[in-house]
Amino acid sequence: MIARTGIRCACIALFFGPVLAFVCNPGASPVLHNELGYTIEVRVVYSDGQMFTERLPPGASMWSPAQGIRLEQVEVYGNGELLFKRSSRQLTQMLDTIDSEKGVVWTVTAEGLSAVPLVGWRPD
Repeated sequence: MIARTGIRCACIALFFGPVLAFVCNPGASPVLHNELGYTIEVRVVYSDGQMFTERLPPGASMWSPAQGIRLEQVEVYGNGELLFKRSSRQLTQMLDTIDSEKGVVWTVTAEGLSAVPLVGWRPD
């Protein structure tokens, strides 16, 4: 009985360990937040070359995979259609309009994509 419980615990740790490490990474921060009333699909490219596609239900956030990397490209799809696409140049221009020294959360709203300073940000 103890041996089977130990094996079961080891399997759970092997399966969930990487997930917990990603979720509990103290350097990671929310990077994109869905403030729309429906699920969106987000495709992002980070400055270190990593690419992710993720479905975000209303009120959900996508988290940075590591500290110190930034978004290079964002595509947001809703109901199967491209809502908008932003390049690295466009994202940089948007950052120039706010105090982004401590990081930002990119929020997806009916008006599009906005950069909000991470300090003091709270999801709706």
